[in-house]
Amino acid sequence: MMSALFTAVAASAAATDPSWLLSTMAESSAALVGIIGGLLVSRVVALSAERSALSRQETELVHRRAQVSAELDARAQALKKDIEEDFRTLAPRTVCNRPDITVDGLLREHLDDRWHGDGDLRALAERVIDTVRRAYERCTDPEVQPFVDPDSVCELVEVPAGEEEVYREVARRVAYDRLEANGAFDRLLDPRSLPDLTRITETWEDMADADRTRRSEELADELRDIGIQLVSVRGSLHRIGDVRSLRPTFIALGIFAVVGIVQPVVMLAMRPVPAGTAPRVWIVTSFAAALVGLLFVLYREIRMLTSNGS
Repeated sequence: MMSALFTAVAASAAATDPSWLLSTMAESSAALVGIIGGLLVSRVVALSAERSALSRQETELVHRRAQVSAELDARAQALKKDIEEDFRTLAPRTVCNRPDITVDGLLREHLDDRWHGDGDLRALAERVIDTVRRAYERCTDPEVQPFVDPDSVCELVEVPAGEEEVYREVARRVAYDRLEANGAFDRLLDPRSLPDLTRITETWEDMADADRTRRSEELADELRDIGIQLVSVRGSLHRIGDVRSLRPTFIALGIFAVVGIVQPVVMLAMRPVPAGTAPRVWIVTSFAAALVGLLFVLYREIRMLTSNGS
């Protein structure tokens, strides 16, 4: 009889004491937090490593693009300088042989189409035509013309600095015209009988430095490849996001840890342990709400990872 009474009392106490619920909740929550927390930490480490690698790659590509662009600019400037020097040497002869030639005609005579719109070369062509015409006027002055030749022109007339070669070319033409007028003309010495010169850019490409042209093409191809790689790397950086994208997951996990671990432990430490319907309803409701919130955040994170991966 007494044994049955004690058994009934113990069963009644177990039914009203929520300690078993609190302890089970705390243990299961701790296990779940440990598993999810470990996965999140590993995700953070992998994300940081991936972003660091992509950031280094982006920096290297940007640096290399700057180097290639600088080398291409230097080569373009060197090419333009060579063309200007050759143009400055060859154009005066063309203007001497064709005094009525225009700037466009002079450019077409010596340069490829891609250089016709270059402002510096057009200005140079205008200066060459103007210089030749001024030199021709001075060299055909009646007091000077009978004595003009390429060797003495710089002594007979005032030649501006830097225009000596132009005046010598004009003096050569004037001397040939004088010989022709005097009947002592030699066709072999006439600058107009010289074979046509190839275009400067064609001469530069075929004879001066074909390797330099090939290197410029290689650099241009490399610059395009770097641009494509940069687009890909920056797209990857945008897709993977950063550690801050995991902040909602950590917050949800923290809330769940407070509700599922801290709250039951605190209630177990209270004496007497809160019992009754209200505490039980609060414990179960808060735990369910925290668990649902955590699962929702995890589901959203998985969806984002899946969409980024695809």
